Amino acid sequence: MTRVLVVDDESQNRYLLEVLLGGEGYEVVSASNGREALAAARRRAPELVISDILMPEMDGFLLCRAMKADATLRNVPFVFYTATYTEAEDERVALEAGGDLFLRKPTEPDTLLAAIRRLLEERIPVSDEGPTRGLAEEVAFLARHDQALARKLEKKHHELQESEARYRSYFRSSPVAILVTDDTGRLLDANPAAGLLSGRDAVELLGANVSLLLGEGGDDSPLRLAAGAPSAPSRTTAWRLRRKDGALRHVSLTAIRLEDGRVLAFCEDDTERVRAEEAVRQVNADLERRVRERTAQLEHLNAELEAFTSSVSHDLRAPLRALDGYAAMLEEEAERLDEDGRRHLGAIRRNVRRMSELVESLLSLSRAGRQPLRTGPIDMERLARSVLDELLVPGERERTEVVFRPLPAAVGDESLVRQVLANVVGNALKFSTRKERRRLEIGARNEGGRTFWFVSDDGMGFEPAQAERIFRIFERLPGAEDIEGTGVGLAVVRRIVERHGGVVRAEGTPGAGATISFSLGEGAG
Repeated sequence: MTRVLVVDDESQNRYLLEVLLGGEGYEVVSASNGREALAAARRRAPELVISDILMPEMDGFLLCRAMKADATLRNVPFVFYTATYTEAEDERVALEAGGDLFLRKPTEPDTLLAAIRRLLEERIPVSDEGPTRGLAEEVAFLARHDQALARKLEKKHHELQESEARYRSYFRSSPVAILVTDDTGRLLDANPAAGLLSGRDAVELLGANVSLLLGEGGDDSPLRLAAGAPSAPSRTTAWRLRRKDGALRHVSLTAIRLEDGRVLAFCEDDTERVRAEEAVRQVNADLERRVRERTAQLEHLNAELEAFTSSVSHDLRAPLRALDGYAAMLEEEAERLDEDGRRHLGAIRRNVRRMSELVESLLSLSRAGRQPLRTGPIDMERLARSVLDELLVPGERERTEVVFRPLPAAVGDESLVRQVLANVVGNALKFSTRKERRRLEIGARNEGGRTFWFVSDDGMGFEPAQAERIFRIFERLPGAEDIEGTGVGLAVVRRIVERHGGVVRAEGTPGAGATISFSLGEGAG
């Protein structure tokens, strides 16, 4: 296995080369500077060296020069790999130092690997006697080396000055408050935005401890944690900052540990956001309270309605039953009454029955809104046929044609859905009763992935503008005054359907019949 020595003072650069070369089957040894690399090479000679140039203690130029002067190492191919020394003069100095290849960072991995393979295949051994360098030549090389080093140091210094200027410009103009502390929490620097946020002059903050800015119950742990945690360089937390006037501001603080141990803290004022969130929480809490109160009121009203319903059921039904009973007894003596008496008695019994139907309808409407739903699968065809058997009395069945279309199963409360079908079918029969022969159609259709069950008749129909009106309680359509009914049945239908999460609608044409259709929602309930 080919042994490669990688030399670079940047750990990330070493790591990248280790991964790249290791993946190609090379044995990789690393060093962080030239002196460390030279010692490693003398312990065990590598078969290739890849080295940066600008490094502490011993740079790449001097490392190469030292290896080429060592009889055991002079034949080791030496690759300069640099992002700092990139000029033609730098390459000339590198090759004069004994380098075999000069590459500039970054180089594409495939290009780098190909150059390494080619260098290893084509390397030419150097004479064991080593190079014969005169003093003048060595002095000249060292002079060029020093010039290159001075040139790069000057360039680095200039770049640092520019970087510092950019940093200071950003630092001063940033709308985000920036603090710089040491690892003890002492404030080393603060920008104008930090002064504005804290209500203090930025100069006033210098030298103070960060505790000066802490609100009651706060602590500087985010800054201390960042200062002592190089493995976790960035931490963001909610922080309460105390202004000079005593006012508290809610701040999002992001603390970053710098290489020199200082902590850079960015503070964004979140006070308005926090206040808005608190206002929303208060509104939600108030709404929840009002919902609870309203729910309690509704429960109380439902209890009162339940009591009223029971009263209606008992207190109204009882006298009606008594009245109907006395009227029946009078009918047994009808021969003693004249024609007017018998007519009046008949009117009494009809109105008693109508009143009884109205009471029952109102009770049904009440129960439809309060009765708990017990949902389950419903065989709609079986249910519809059962309802028809109950409603089509002898004499009516013979003149009624019923056409069944496919009726898919439903999910809902079967007892309530039965009531829906009974009211809708009963309505269709009533409003087609004037016809000598009548026709009903019962089926279902799919609309946008939703099933609508329908009952159609060929009765008197109605104007389209009246479609919504027929679902209102006690509403009677024009021209239907002679048709018996309480005006409650379709209102009950709407209430039950809507409790199932469905919709109900009516379509009609005067003299040509009507269609009532309804859905039951998704899994009703």
